[in-house]
Amino acid sequence: MHADDDAAEANGVVLAVGHCTRFHAVHRKAKELLDSGAIGRPVSAKVHASFWYPPEENICRKDYFMAGGGPVYDMASHAIDFLRYMLGEVSDVAAFVDHVIFDYEAEDTSTLVLQPHLSR
Repeated sequence: MHADDDAAEANGVVLAVGHCTRFHAVHRKAKELLDSGAIGRPVSAKVHASFWYPPEENICRKDYFMAGGGPVYDMASHAIDFLRYMLGEVSDVAAFVDHVIFDYEAEDTSTLVLQPHLSR
């Protein structure tokens, strides 16, 4: 158990991460179909998200100090969690980040490739 879990339990509260995509009815049905084998074995999945903010002041997602990173750090956890939920754990990751559109401190464009741990 993690220290945060221990603290939550000791204080009688539930600790949860807001990975809400797991709870959408359509996603739950898709997961049910995947798990049952009704739609076959997936061999590829893609999630696309763009976070291009115009050059304005105080937009936290473009500032490392305010956001801690760019779009991967900020929002990709939701897409990664969703893919792990649907397809299982990840065995390998490759990532590419760049400044393509704007001259932010944080990257404005990211590509992640996640290889699920697939057994034959």
